[in-house]
Amino acid sequence: MERFRILDHGCKVNRYDGELVRAELRRFGLAETDAGDAADVVVLNACAVTDHAVKKGRQALRRLRRESPGARMVVTGCMTPTDRAAYSRIEPGILTVPSGERDAIRGALVDFLGDAVPARPDGALALDAHAFASRTRAFLKVEDGCDAKCAFCVIPSIRGPVRSRSRDDVLAEARRLVDAGFRELVLCGIHLGHYGRDTGDSVLGLARAVAALPGTFRVRLSSLEITEIDADLARTLAETERLAPHLHVPLQSGDDGVLRAMRRPYTAARFAERIETVRAAVEDLALTTDVIVGFPGESDEAFERTVALARRLRLSRIHVFPFSPRAGTEAATLEGRVPAPTLRSRVARLLREERRLREEDDRSRIGTEATVLVESTDGTTSEGLSERYRRIRLPGEHPPSTFVRCRVVGRGRDDELQGEACP
Repeated sequence: MERFRILDHGCKVNRYDGELVRAELRRFGLAETDAGDAADVVVLNACAVTDHAVKKGRQALRRLRRESPGARMVVTGCMTPTDRAAYSRIEPGILTVPSGERDAIRGALVDFLGDAVPARPDGALALDAHAFASRTRAFLKVEDGCDAKCAFCVIPSIRGPVRSRSRDDVLAEARRLVDAGFRELVLCGIHLGHYGRDTGDSVLGLARAVAALPGTFRVRLSSLEITEIDADLARTLAETERLAPHLHVPLQSGDDGVLRAMRRPYTAARFAERIETVRAAVEDLALTTDVIVGFPGESDEAFERTVALARRLRLSRIHVFPFSPRAGTEAATLEGRVPAPTLRSRVARLLREERRLREEDDRSRIGTEATVLVESTDGTTSEGLSERYRRIRLPGEHPPSTFVRCRVVGRGRDDELQGEACP
């Protein structure tokens, strides 16, 4: 039997697309190998969001070739034409096929693998019963593409305009995932909040419909823009029991001048106002965000405004990204580049602030109750994620893919909370 290996880079959407390729290779009759083992077919599911991500992909491709010197090599995922050429220079004869079009990927794999494919099933790519290694949480891609024009982002030029899956298609896949044992469905897309703009549907209508399906599970929204945070969302979060009270809303900067340069369609004041609106309606909302540090033209004062806004909003997690000029974006051509030593200093400063905010958030949760979706157990302790996206460790053996109601009793190692199962 031919063997394959897939290495996934990037976001939840890319991870979902990688699972489609993984499922198709299984349908072809190939068996997946463990990391480090030689394979006959190697797939890199690449990310293109930053130059650093592309560099990481090139390094990974070289490592995969060393591990599997005779393998057929495939790169899928997000790639610009320049990225595709760079991968092809590393590995002559490689197949490079951007993700997004299921049938195109499948056809390219069939043609490329040839004799390695013992069976050639018809139909578009679809997940199988063995999707996602954790077997507890599944990403459910409902939309592809983005119509926004952020100055720092190359993804719209790769993924194209918004294209929404039909509600019936999403609900059918959600049912299959729940029946397969997944207990959390994470709705994701390149621009999730624009789901349905091309079909007359809406992401909140879809979320409510998924949450109404039979079974034992919960639903999480992966990421929404602040322009999509409104009273309707607040009501939906407050009234839909299965919908996790957690929002990931990219801030990117707390300075209006930097936001304009980024072509972000809001001000810092508007961001704060909408966050406070949803917080007033949703008890103990968990809020995570992304921030780009050192965008061209960011002054010391602009950076301090970002730190102050993060502190004011009591953000529970901040994903900090040092600005990386991405070829093909407007931001890569802007003047006012922040010197590297200053950039490193600002990143370190914001990370210290993020750590302080995280510790404050953790302390505020001690004595409260949470519902943990158990992901693993070693027979002595078990750990998993709460509805508010906190990793919690519990004493005792609890089966994976089960929900355990617990009381938070303290902070542990490795950014975990400690809990005790409720009687």
